[in-house]
Amino acid sequence: MVTVSASLVGRLRGARRVPEGDEWRASWFELFFDLVFVLVVSQLSALLLADLSIRGAAETLFLLLVAWWAWIYTTWTTNWFDPDSAPMRVVLVVGMFASMLGAVAISDAFGERALLLVAGYVAIQLFRGGFAVLACDRDDPLRPPLVRVLCWTVWVAAIWLAGALVDGETRVMVWVVALVADYAGPMLGHWTPGLGRTRPREWQLEPGHFSERLMLFLIIALGEVVVASGRAASLLPLSALRLLALAVCFGIAAALWWLYFDFHAERTLRELKAAESERGRLGRDLSYLFAPLVAGIIVAAVANELVIAHPGSRLAGEEVVVLGAGPVLYLLGSVAFKVRVIGALWERRAVAAVLIAGVAALGTVLPAVACWGLVLVVLAALAVAEARMPRDDL
Repeated sequence: MVTVSASLVGRLRGARRVPEGDEWRASWFELFFDLVFVLVVSQLSALLLADLSIRGAAETLFLLLVAWWAWIYTTWTTNWFDPDSAPMRVVLVVGMFASMLGAVAISDAFGERALLLVAGYVAIQLFRGGFAVLACDRDDPLRPPLVRVLCWTVWVAAIWLAGALVDGETRVMVWVVALVADYAGPMLGHWTPGLGRTRPREWQLEPGHFSERLMLFLIIALGEVVVASGRAASLLPLSALRLLALAVCFGIAAALWWLYFDFHAERTLRELKAAESERGRLGRDLSYLFAPLVAGIIVAAVANELVIAHPGSRLAGEEVVVLGAGPVLYLLGSVAFKVRVIGALWERRAVAAVLIAGVAALGTVLPAVACWGLVLVVLAALAVAEARMPRDDL
């Protein structure tokens, strides 16, 4: 038995990445893992579209943050352990199925499927965390931080499970505590009694792989913008006005892509490479700062569906809020990203966010397609203005 256990641990530890001088890239198996998050993003979009109230928006945001935290922790893990190794593939397959359970629960996560949601989330966090500890040698400098992460995950998991076992507003309050505790973990260094806390510089990070993984999740979210538009148009009678709306919606997707991938993706990688002693901190900050970008894209996908469904109509109050909220969230998230990570000029994006908020308010008096078209004009003008700026200022 001891020999079998030692052999198993040896196989697990063979998954640990060893720096070889070349940049690591996202693997095909990681892309396979991401497929379940295509479903997650689609479920979140559908949930928000079905309930545009403040409560519906809050529930969607809450579930997005849960899904994002499961994904980003997995991305850190594949930065440390080879996703093409057999042990790590097992971890990713288990994580995929656990994430699928969570995705299936999204439609009634605060009701009858609460336990399914928690089972999926807790399973991926605990299984992955336990693997990471076992797969590290005792003298590996990464092992103490991973032990702290696992300890933090265990006690927070108990709060998640407690929330699933109560009902109504009590469940919501308990889950809010659990989510805040989960998100506080990296900021507090996953402090554990007797083990202390992890300092940001202790987090090893390979910049090429990490930045590429972040880009891929943005592509998943942008894919929902395109899919939601096409799905909505395919289910409705086509007219010249609806085709115009489809063109505007496609333009929104292209503009959102341009505003990150034209330059900022490259700049993020450059900053991570240059800040060798600060990579852990930058990686931690990016783990938080990408959530508003993803949220903004998902809201924009919902706005696309509304515009395609009612291109010539004036929208109701909550629908108008959706038109402005997506791009504004995206731009304000990118402002925080510019300030915190790349230290670049951010004023144009803040101004654009204010302009879009004002334009969206016109949705109560203008046809939806006209209002959304004006939002596209602002985003396109921002993209052109930034393209004309010196790269060092962006």
